[in-house]
Amino acid sequence: MTSSAFYRGGMRAISPGTIANLLVSCLQSVLNCIPVSTIVIKGVLAIDTDGIGHHHNDPDAQSKTSAKLDANGKFVSASDPTGVRFLNADTDQYSVAPLNLAVVNGGPLKVGDLATVTFASGKTHTAPIGDFGPKGKAGEFSLFAVQQMGVQVIFTHSGPIPTLDGPNASDIHVSVEFFPNSAK
Repeated sequence: MTSSAFYRGGMRAISPGTIANLLVSCLQSVLNCIPVSTIVIKGVLAIDTDGIGHHHNDPDAQSKTSAKLDANGKFVSASDPTGVRFLNADTDQYSVAPLNLAVVNGGPLKVGDLATVTFASGKTHTAPIGDFGPKGKAGEFSLFAVQQMGVQVIFTHSGPIPTLDGPNASDIHVSVEFFPNSAK
């Protein structure tokens, strides 16, 4: 089945695939103009050990983060030439946002945007996004950020685990609110 489009000088056939691509392109343009206020995702507090620091036996640790620090201490994209070093989970406070929400994947978040974790007690802590991780997962923060939250850390043979109840280390359920376009 072919659709037709009018243009000066007559009619021209346009395939349904071309029409679909045009519609998707128009819709993406419209959605990019709609401001996103905040994104809230419930999750379980976890510790990120990625970057240039010690990985603390974390089998999933990577040597790079999605952000680097520039000479002024500002978070910039890892591909930005002004970045002087990758983050260090032992000394830099940062949050990990879901990969599918990253600007490079069509999402609204970029490195440096803020994330606020809220505990069941109502206690909150804010840190900039320094890495992007598993799609749809929230609650992961650098080791240093977790320690700044006042959460104890158990260092195990398979990586650090956050705990509010000592050696029992039961899951710490949290809510994380991401603030698009909040990077300074």
